[in-house]
Amino acid sequence: MLDGKLRIAPTCYHVLHLLPVMSAHEMNFFYDEGLKTGDGSLAYQVLRDPMVPFGLEKLGISQAMKEKSVDIALDVQSRTIFFQRSRGADVYIIAGWRNQHTAAWVGPPHIKSLQDLKGKRVGISDFNSIRHWGIQIQLRKAGLDIERDVEWVRCGVSTHLLVEALRSGKVECAPVSGWMAETLKKEGCNVLVVPKDQYPNGR
Repeated sequence: MLDGKLRIAPTCYHVLHLLPVMSAHEMNFFYDEGLKTGDGSLAYQVLRDPMVPFGLEKLGISQAMKEKSVDIALDVQSRTIFFQRSRGADVYIIAGWRNQHTAAWVGPPHIKSLQDLKGKRVGISDFNSIRHWGIQIQLRKAGLDIERDVEWVRCGVSTHLLVEALRSGKVECAPVSGWMAETLKKEGCNVLVVPKDQYPNGR
């Protein structure tokens, strides 16, 4: 808290992480639930700048929260909290959201399964992103060593960039939307895994 106000801030630069809290603010949910001072002004502050550079959340979030007097960090990965608590940080999960894993992971015609990715390049939007984490789980299930068996290639967040990397041969696997996966299948590509099929209710 700073000046008696609860401070809420996004962990990284992803603007979508601010949408739920800003919607709640605009609809007066926080105020109606009692986050107001004795004189009726707001008893909270929503910060818009990210606390840590993307990819450094796991190591830096608790220190960033201390330095910026932030009480609630938005969209912190659960594994970050477990890691920080194992190091003695006084952080807790107070709410979460269900990851629906909407992407399909697609490979070119010669890649038929996740096992075929051994020694190959896997395209991701960004390191330590939710997609990066999600495909790591799938590759481990397929028996691959995620540190040795694949090369990670950062392609960018846009589906267009990921599809371009796949079509050009820059990578042998990339996450794309469901409709794009159908288009790529018509071109001879193979859908290697759809996490949503494994976790229909989210994970």
